[in-house]
Amino acid sequence: MPMLSIAYATSPHNDLTTLWSGLHISWPWIFAKGFQKSREQLFVLPSHAIQALSVLIPLKFMSSAKRNTDEHRVWIGLGANLGDAAKTFLAAYHSLTDAIENLRPSSLYITRPFGDTSQGDFTNAVVSGICQLDPTDLLSLLQRIENQLGKRKLRPNGPRTIDLDILFWGNRIFNSNDLQIPHPRATERDFVLLPMHELDSHWIDPVSGKSIAELLLSLDEHYFTGSRQPWPNSFQ
Repeated sequence: MPMLSIAYATSPHNDLTTLWSGLHISWPWIFAKGFQKSREQLFVLPSHAIQALSVLIPLKFMSSAKRNTDEHRVWIGLGANLGDAAKTFLAAYHSLTDAIENLRPSSLYITRPFGDTSQGDFTNAVVSGICQLDPTDLLSLLQRIENQLGKRKLRPNGPRTIDLDILFWGNRIFNSNDLQIPHPRATERDFVLLPMHELDSHWIDPVSGKSIAELLLSLDEHYFTGSRQPWPNSFQ
């Protein structure tokens, strides 16, 4: 019978209760009903086993098509390693609020550079909100904001003052000469997935059907330095 691996990581400080299509997780125990043959069978594992735990459950107890319910939720990635990144991000955030409603920011993540390791560390973040624009119109807006903030990109994968990328947009799959949604490398980079996980660990990649939490566990390369910082004092 085909099986699906689902992983969950938590900490003793979380009061976490999640019901997800037959899998019930509650700190400090994990309950998996309907495992293998019997719907009545109950397994209990101690809390220390939950860390990075993979639980196998039959696909027939899962939803046949995992999808995001909010078709208009867009995710924007921010990255920079030149100048005052936090200040630049704050200016970009304010500019985005004109087009994106209920905009929520992740923390700022300090990450090792991808590709060109001769440069300094990056600051990365993700913001998410509701957007009614067409994809090409939002792309044009992001490019205008980048230019207004003095975008400089010295070489491919090199130092830059600001990058704004559309990562995901509901369940949308969009391809043009200038834009691809989801971002083609978003699911391969922890400096995208970690900020997304902070905002919504259950968000589903419409291409693979995997949640952000599942994608993080499958990564081979890691760039996060372990340093996470707050935004500047205020969004006012």
